[in-house]
Amino acid sequence: MPFVASAKARIKELSAGDRTRIVLEFLLKHAVGVENAKPWPAIQNRLNKLGVRMTVQVFQQTILRATREGEIFIGSNDHGLGKGYFLIKNKNDAETMKKFYDKRIASEKANLKKLKRLIKIQWPE
Repeated sequence: MPFVASAKARIKELSAGDRTRIVLEFLLKHAVGVENAKPWPAIQNRLNKLGVRMTVQVFQQTILRATREGEIFIGSNDHGLGKGYFLIKNKNDAETMKKFYDKRIASEKANLKKLKRLIKIQWPE
């Protein structure tokens, strides 16, 4: 579980009130593995109880992005079992995250294809 070990190591580097530390501690306690994924409101409730106000957008643009750029990878899933955020603990969890990305990338590619078609219609050469 390299992601879990990395999360534990990162916590030791952060001060007690740091919002990233709060999120990582919460995930380590409650959301290791996709089967234990927690929806955003559960994470937000924990942050709120500790006086940290954060929207899901801020979470995604700061903590989620930063952890994914490093050695911690907070997984996310938007459907079915394990809907929410979780720390990846095994290959199955990583595959769930990969499927999430595959779906998202396919959607963005479809949007790009549509935009290119609309550009050609709007500004023909």
